[in-house]
Amino acid sequence: MSSMIGETLTDEQGKKWSIGKILGEGASGKVFTASDRIDMEVQDDVEFVIKWDSNKNGNLEGEIKFFQTLASIEEVEQWRKAQGLEFLGMPHYVASGDHHWEEEDHFFLVIPRYGKTLSQFMNEMPDGRLAVEVAVDVALQIIDILQYLQSKGYTHNDIKPENILLGRATSEPLRIHLVDYGLIQEYKESCNRNKANWGTIELMARDAHNGAFPLRGDLESLGFNLIEWTGGKLPWAGKTRPLASKTMFMKTLNLESLYSTPIEGLDTIKSFLEYVRELGHEDIPDYTRCKSILSDGFALGIPLAPKENILVSDTHKKVKTQKRKRPLQEDGVGNLRKRQRTKNSNQENGPIKSQISNCINENQAEKQVVRLPVTTQLLWQRIREGVQKVYSMKIKAIQMHLKSLGQLKKK
Repeated sequence: MSSMIGETLTDEQGKKWSIGKILGEGASGKVFTASDRIDMEVQDDVEFVIKWDSNKNGNLEGEIKFFQTLASIEEVEQWRKAQGLEFLGMPHYVASGDHHWEEEDHFFLVIPRYGKTLSQFMNEMPDGRLAVEVAVDVALQIIDILQYLQSKGYTHNDIKPENILLGRATSEPLRIHLVDYGLIQEYKESCNRNKANWGTIELMARDAHNGAFPLRGDLESLGFNLIEWTGGKLPWAGKTRPLASKTMFMKTLNLESLYSTPIEGLDTIKSFLEYVRELGHEDIPDYTRCKSILSDGFALGIPLAPKENILVSDTHKKVKTQKRKRPLQEDGVGNLRKRQRTKNSNQENGPIKSQISNCINENQAEKQVVRLPVTTQLLWQRIREGVQKVYSMKIKAIQMHLKSLGQLKKK
């Protein structure tokens, strides 16, 4: 395929777009920088990307239809405001069309441009993983996006660090965007064995191995991601038939055995997976409760600054471990990806038993999830440090006093 740099595309509204450098490439297509200034060369700091499919038989057509009908900037913003959210990392539709190139017709989709992938971000950490509080902050934002998709009747089905992009500004709290909607499905659809094992085998939910995509599936996949992000090794990593191992793990939820060194906060991830485990196939998750389970005990709104040690837990900094580099490959949505997702490989058989949700207490008051700004976090951190210092001084004074009393008794 010859270079497309400088090629001009015309979208459905007649607007022209100029293609810049390639950002990613995979089996499903390519991603390029893009600009609506066709009178000049596309600059590196442009605000848009074009997702270009390899052929018209790919997944991009379905993704375009979803964005056109259910992800306009007006619709995304309206939902965000109705939920009282300060931020929602749901990409919005910009433009789309088709273009004839090298004797073939191709679809293309224009969306906003974001920053590096979560996978790249993790590889910049000293030990290649995130502190639990940072991973939780990312997960809370993912849950907001999943709730948006649920409100439209869909599930994402391919949550992984290569499909999570950071914002381009580094002075803000950590804000993420979930991309790649090529495997999006209507969650009310019945099980389809022809779609079994669609997605990334290692991180997909158990239901997906049987071609089913209920709402609980994305949450279960998010739980598996949380384990990986925080340095855990999934028991089925590297297996081509992982369903039995996943089922056994979800019964026991023995998270401690997945980590080479003890870390704080695993109870939070375990509680989240316990809730997900009790969801039935047709249940609509209580997303507020999911966020409450994860956010309990954490001060969130982590600043995105490369020199901030807060991004790695103290426990991890004390242990010398080899940095876990992830083999990366460019995919068709502009993200560096470690694993190739599979499509219709039919590697697993047997239905997964639907479970009835029995852990939702409607009378329990939900805890409000609060994202603290960076300045507030730092203030509380200083307060905690000051309190700890005062207590330490008082303890030393008491110890000295007791010691002096002991010496007087001896005399």
